[in-house]
Amino acid sequence: MKRLIVIGLAILGLSTPLAAAPLQDGASAYAHGDYVTALKLLLPLAEQGDAYAQANLGLMYAKGQGVAQDFAQAASWYRKAAEQGNAFAQGSLGLLYATGQGVAKDDTQAADWYRKAAEQGDVAAQANLASLLAKPGAAQNLGEAATWFRKAAERGNVAAEANLGLLYLKGQGVAQDLAQAADWFRKAAEHGDLAAEINLAQLAAKGQGGGQDAAQAAIWFRKAAEQGNAYAESTLGLLYANGKGVQQDFAQAAHWYRKAAEQGDLAAQGNLAALYATGKGIGQDFAQAAVWYRKAADQGDAAAATNLAYLYAKGQGVPQDFGKAAAWYRKAAQLGVVAAQSNLAVLYAKGQGVSQDFAQAAQWYRKAAEQGDVAAQSNLGLLYTEGKGVSRDPAEAAKWYGKAAKQGDMAAQSNLGLLYATGQGVKQDDAEAAQWYRKAAEQGEVAAQANLAQMYLHGKGVARDPAQAAIWFRKAAEQRDLAAESNLGQIYANGEGVKQDYAQAAQWYRQAAERGNRFAESSLGLFYAKGEGVKQDYTQAADWYRKAAEQGDSFAQTNLGFFYANGQGAPQDYVQAYKWFTVAASYSTNSEYRDNATKNRDIMADRMTPEQIKQAQRLAAEWRPVKAP
Repeated sequence: MKRLIVIGLAILGLSTPLAAAPLQDGASAYAHGDYVTALKLLLPLAEQGDAYAQANLGLMYAKGQGVAQDFAQAASWYRKAAEQGNAFAQGSLGLLYATGQGVAKDDTQAADWYRKAAEQGDVAAQANLASLLAKPGAAQNLGEAATWFRKAAERGNVAAEANLGLLYLKGQGVAQDLAQAADWFRKAAEHGDLAAEINLAQLAAKGQGGGQDAAQAAIWFRKAAEQGNAYAESTLGLLYANGKGVQQDFAQAAHWYRKAAEQGDLAAQGNLAALYATGKGIGQDFAQAAVWYRKAADQGDAAAATNLAYLYAKGQGVPQDFGKAAAWYRKAAQLGVVAAQSNLAVLYAKGQGVSQDFAQAAQWYRKAAEQGDVAAQSNLGLLYTEGKGVSRDPAEAAKWYGKAAKQGDMAAQSNLGLLYATGQGVKQDDAEAAQWYRKAAEQGEVAAQANLAQMYLHGKGVARDPAQAAIWFRKAAEQRDLAAESNLGQIYANGEGVKQDYAQAAQWYRQAAERGNRFAESSLGLFYAKGEGVKQDYTQAADWYRKAAEQGDSFAQTNLGFFYANGQGAPQDYVQAYKWFTVAASYSTNSEYRDNATKNRDIMADRMTPEQIKQAQRLAAEWRPVKAP
């Protein structure tokens, strides 16, 4: 905040005249606040042409002291005294012309009368003339303004000191000189000038005019804040929050933010809300955070609108309301807040608070993505991958994934790796796929960990390394990736990259099997049948084979057929055995499994009646695979 140069500085009072007794008595009465006596004594003298008495009457009319306030009368008496060369009256008449009180506003007349008084050494007139010359317009003369500000400032006029500092700061009428600006601001600030305190604080904070000094900045901001200036209060709060120039103290930050916020300062309202949201310096209180964010948002603060929308989306401090979240995000998004654009797109993609609309989602994602928002770039890539809201375009997807991936977004890195692995939108390149999978995997992205493990297992894009495959499968499995759990079980079962360990294999197969992975169910069934890694248990084997068989696993279907045929783990049942052999023979894509199932079905037929065969065939025809739970 910089001080504005204004017209209308305080005018100095009249000095006591060295004159006859009535004039002295009138001046004394005025000085003691006895305006009735002063008027009685001074009016006759003024009517006789005494300039001092005339000037004093002008002042009394201007202030309404002993008479009704009347600027026209004030102007009349001032003029009489001014025309006799009274400097005070000249300066005062200039002020009336500058403000249009008692006379028509006329800057030229104001300047003429100010100049007459200023040339006689009247400090207030010098300062007011400088202010008028600094004012934008045809009469502006910044060089002359600086001259008169200096004359007044050198005689201790506080406003002139502050305004001369401002001219040096801006290089207006004088060569820019931040050190001189700081010196004059300091003189005014030491006299309590609010704007000078703030300007001096800003120079200290920026290291201009005498070296960066955060502690000095804090001192001057405090002085201005203690005068109730909202900007200074808000800035002092920020210094406490960041520990600049003062010891970091969030309680003090909250104290000063509150003072400024209650005066309507937008930044302070937003910052106070943030402290309530995080519980720094004050008890965490999302309801209070919402109150202050709303005050700032209602004044058009886009960041506050974004944060208020977030609270509505999360139901923190306010009832969860996606409609209100969308409304506030939209306000901020239309003002260009990137996070709001991205979050509004998410609401459109999910149909939360708005009708689901992938085209709108794509539109807002694009706005944020073009400004570099990494989440928006990644999500826009996903829309192009899936063809939602935009035409499916793997090349465009790769473009946006690439932008986000280079910024470190692990989802984008993983998805870009998949495009390279499959050759969609980019030239197929296993090495490039492995590179992007690794970047995402190292950040903990589970799909990338599982895919990188597969590449190590099969030697795609990297040298084949079952030990590395095991490491990455484990990382993914520990995040409960279903396929990784099953694959890690297989790694332990086969002893690839790890020491063969059926107990470990059974453990990982079980975790995957309990969540419906059919390969794990089938493998666990085999372990129970053989007693590998678990105690042999044909009933358990049959149960796990059945789960896998119902999902269409032909290995499990064939083995379940054997169990029914032999009465192992389940009651002997030729119909069920024939059914599962038939299903395996009909649906298996593995020729070995298919031939084996066909052979065993025919063996079963020799043991069955025509009615049993017919029933088994009907059951097989009716069978359909079930989906994993």
